[in-house]
Amino acid sequence: MHALLPGLIATALLSGVLVFILPRLAQELQVCDPSLRHIIIGLIAGGMVVVFFSTPAPAPHTLTWHWDAGQQAGAPAPVFSGASWDGVNRSVIELHATDDSNATLYGVWRAEAALDEIAGMRPARVELWLTQPSWAVIDPATGNPGPNVDGVDVTISVQREQETLLERHIALDPPAIPEQRAWHNVVLNLPPDSERLVVDVQTRKTFDSDRVWVTEAVVRPAWNSMLDRVALALIVVFAVSTLAFAGRLPQIVSASRRVSVFFSNYGYLLVGVACLWLGYLLVWQRGLYVDDYSLKNLAVDLITGDRRPIFDWKSNPNFPARLLTWIVLPQIAALVPDHELIVRILMALITGINAFLLGFLVYKMTTSWIGGTIAGWGFLVHPHNEVPFWIGTGGYLLATMFIMISLIALWLSLEQSSHPYLWIAISVISLLSSYMFSENGGYILILLPIFVLIAILRQSAYLCAVKRAIVVFMGFVVITVFYVTFVASSSAVVQNRGGLDINPGRILQRVIGYIPSIYWIFITFGLYGEAFSLGITEISNSWFATLALGCIVGLVFLSILTWKSKQYHDRNIVIPAIILVLLGVVWTLSSLSLPYALAPNQVYERRFFYQPTAGVATTLSGVTVLLISMIRKRFLEQVVVAGGALTLLLASICTLGFARTYAERNRLDELQLETLRRTAPSEMLPLGTFIVPYLSDERLFGRNDGLSMYVFGVMETPWSAYQALRMIYKRNDLMPLVANRWAPMRFSVDLEADPDHRLRIQGRPVPVNNLLMYQYRDGKVYIITRVTLQTLSGKHYVFDLPLAQKISEMGSPAIHDLVIRIDDTL
Repeated sequence: MHALLPGLIATALLSGVLVFILPRLAQELQVCDPSLRHIIIGLIAGGMVVVFFSTPAPAPHTLTWHWDAGQQAGAPAPVFSGASWDGVNRSVIELHATDDSNATLYGVWRAEAALDEIAGMRPARVELWLTQPSWAVIDPATGNPGPNVDGVDVTISVQREQETLLERHIALDPPAIPEQRAWHNVVLNLPPDSERLVVDVQTRKTFDSDRVWVTEAVVRPAWNSMLDRVALALIVVFAVSTLAFAGRLPQIVSASRRVSVFFSNYGYLLVGVACLWLGYLLVWQRGLYVDDYSLKNLAVDLITGDRRPIFDWKSNPNFPARLLTWIVLPQIAALVPDHELIVRILMALITGINAFLLGFLVYKMTTSWIGGTIAGWGFLVHPHNEVPFWIGTGGYLLATMFIMISLIALWLSLEQSSHPYLWIAISVISLLSSYMFSENGGYILILLPIFVLIAILRQSAYLCAVKRAIVVFMGFVVITVFYVTFVASSSAVVQNRGGLDINPGRILQRVIGYIPSIYWIFITFGLYGEAFSLGITEISNSWFATLALGCIVGLVFLSILTWKSKQYHDRNIVIPAIILVLLGVVWTLSSLSLPYALAPNQVYERRFFYQPTAGVATTLSGVTVLLISMIRKRFLEQVVVAGGALTLLLASICTLGFARTYAERNRLDELQLETLRRTAPSEMLPLGTFIVPYLSDERLFGRNDGLSMYVFGVMETPWSAYQALRMIYKRNDLMPLVANRWAPMRFSVDLEADPDHRLRIQGRPVPVNNLLMYQYRDGKVYIITRVTLQTLSGKHYVFDLPLAQKISEMGSPAIHDLVIRIDDTL
């Protein structure tokens, strides 16, 4: 009776809502002012987002296994791909049924996964699969199970403190039970307040072949949690819909109409600013990254903290190339970490200005409001690009801003009948300014004829446009030749990349050679799904972020519903729109390859995609203008705006995931450096100590996924490692020898050198008495006290490291003999 009464009350209330309230709400929504109805729809959309992100997420969550026994208890369990007997692959960990910690490599027979990872997803169920690997059971000589194979007992339990809440026993014996040769599925409904999932493998008579593969455990919400979510969403819908009754008040109608007009005029800007904030400023504490350490050292001595002159050209081998970059960026880097919020706001602001300028340019060229909006949105957030994320690439942001100003001034000089030569001067000076930040603006010379063509199609005085274009072209050529001849060609920026090579055949060959790099960066990394998932997690973990996303979704809906067509008056836009598509394609292709293809040794970087994105956005805007011009329907414009806004929002969430990745990378960098300083204090390091990190754990969020591989660690590039060591040790003499995850460290032996200098690392002789070699993992720095180089021919070269031995005697964790295999046949 006590359980039935609440159900009867809920049924009665729901019936009353459906019979009496819902029809009245529908009637009021139909007769209320359209502007108020638009606001109600926007509030409902935003409220639904808040509901779905503030309640348990329906997306499955993969738990992380940790060893719960053996020598590495507490460490993350290595995950690898394993196949069942029928050839189906899954990501697994391996357990060995034994109670002897020395019987296997890790001596692990039990693993656990903490359920606090899915604290917000209750009620839920967990699913996993298990089997025995065939190679551990089948004797390859006979093709039959080995004589000691007798199966294994697996216990899967859900625990809270010392209490077992739920337990499942599986007698695993694939030779005797053929269906277990495929993956054996286990599903458990998680009890309330459960804390951890434990899998325990127990031996029978023998444990020689008792290996078990257990897949990653996947947690999914139960159906009733989803029903709770739906019920709460319905409550939001009904609650917000009651605002329709206020439509009878003249003051409410007047206010809603003003809001509608405001969003009709500025909604696209509000959506852009909100998405820009979501992508780049929600996670703004990202610290220094790679080149940023060197940039900060140009403004502030990392040892003494003293300010340096704003520009010391004698100490800069790149002078005079990128003059403004070396003046501006070090001062920005010096603001981190004390004033980092200012830095992030400034970089996000420049990113937004670049997008606005591109949208304004497209609007001026086409008089199409929707064309400018799509172009600006398309160039606003960049989940595929690193330029807006860290300070060292800020030169590309500033160079792009001046390129946009140059292009706008170019168009105004071709279009305006008054003061054309003022705009020509602004265009030429802006291009020169962009060169002083980065040399990648020379492709403007290729775009100029297309600008002239569009200008001729848009006006009758084509002779004036051609004459002005010739003047602009001459100005562009003069400053480009001047910069290349007297600035760039003699700079280390160019010389370190092999100088300038203008042979057309070799340029074409290098452009073709960039294609695999472009494909690899965009396709094979598979980062976007990981970044999007991380962005969703970031939003779900913060009430503030959830409310912010709800507001952004509401803004998007209001902007779509209040969108008004602003280009029907211009019916001569079809041909210019086609040329605009051509402009976007040429812009993309030329900025992808120039000026990088002129340098023989230039490695293709992700940052090179920033300006080509402007070309892609221009192409999309041209297609949009062409489509809207041919099919003149307001509904079609709203569909296009909806698609653009949705794409922008999804890209912003993806960008948020990348921002969190950079923040986590900086956190790990600082943890590694601080742990190294505590483990090997400065007073124990002699003058000229070589510091060599070897195979440190660089995983982010405990996962060895694409995002972890996307970013470099501070001890993975020589320049960042050197400046970071100067910063934490306050001395100049420490010499890092580093490698990264993509190019392993090189070891060799020089038998002709004296015994203390026979070891060579990264091709450099290293005195073993001054060598500190370490490995970072599990939050600790392990000092390596002995290195044994084992050659393919069977020779062994042993190097004792006295400095490391001395430090390890102080109680520091140590690896007492590290065996490294080297190829002595080369």
